[in-house]
Formats: sequence, structure tokens, C-alpha cells
Amino acid sequence: LDRLGWTHIFEHVTAEGFSLDMAQPATKRAVEVDGPWHFAKSPVAKTYNENGATRFKSRLLRRLGWDVVHVPFFEWDRLVTPAEKDAYLRTRGLLTRKRPGEELSEAPLPPSHHSSPE
Repeated sequence: LDRLGWTHIFEHVTAEGFSLDMAQPATKRAVEVDGPWHFAKSPVAKTYNENGATRFKSRLLRRLGWDVVHVPFFEWDRLVTPAEKDAYLRTRGLLTRKRPGEELSEAPLPPSHHSSPE
């Protein structure tokens, strides 16, 4: 993220007590790197779905005015080069999204339902 010019604080804790992996408190923007424990995997559909705790935290943060980009482990782990990682972060809208309530410039909000790569 530093390479892309997105300065942030690691492991920021909000005034309400929520821990964020990477955050810009002044703009209320954050990145959450979601590991396997944030998901339930459907063996039949072969998809990952955010678990209840992760969805609840996301919903509360949105209500508090935070714009959170989620980076699921199964998407990030496929990326090898810095260029691939930079492109991924751009497609997630990290550098193009406005504050909550403002018009989006390029990228829509990421879905809360994730498919696994197969």
C-alpha cells in the first residue's frame, strides 16, 4: 500500500474498540485482510462466504462511517508479483473510492459473498 501512496496505520483501534488491519483514521478508510477464519466454505458450491462475526463487524463499521476494503486470503494468495498485487488493490477500489455517501468514481463496493478460485 505504501508503494501505491496509501499511507496508513497498522492495527488501528477505533474509538469504539474495533481493530482494523490498516486504516486512515482521518478519512475513515481501512483495509481488512481476511484470513480463512473469516469465512465458511460451502463444500457443495465451493464458495467462501463471510462468517457471521465478519459480516457483523463490517455492518457496524459501515454504520460508523468507515469505508472498508476486504482482501480475502484466497484472492490475495494467487497474486505473485508486486504488479499483480497493485492491480488487485486498484480493482478493489482502494485508490478510487470516495468517502461513504459520496459518488463512486470507478470501482463499486466489493461484494460480501466471495467465490473461491477453482
